[in-house]
Amino acid sequence: SQMCATNFTHKRWLVAAQIAQLQGNLQTTIDSYRSALLAARHNGFLQFEALAQEWLGRYLNGLGWNEFAAQALREAYY
Repeated sequence: SQMCATNFTHKRWLVAAQIAQLQGNLQTTIDSYRSALLAARHNGFLQFEALAQEWLGRYLNGLGWNEFAAQALREAYY
């Protein structure tokens, strides 16, 4: 992954978000999902950008943050 960070940065952030979520760290979870989708967007990985948006939306929905969740899910599908 050090040889081609472009291919793995977004994946690393997705894993970090999942770990933070399991640990109950709200802010790190949200920040990691945002970093994942921004890295994916920057490097042209549309499918991973959408995946990060979807997982963020589902996470926010689970917290009861419905408006933010709806926005993230809309962005995942467009």
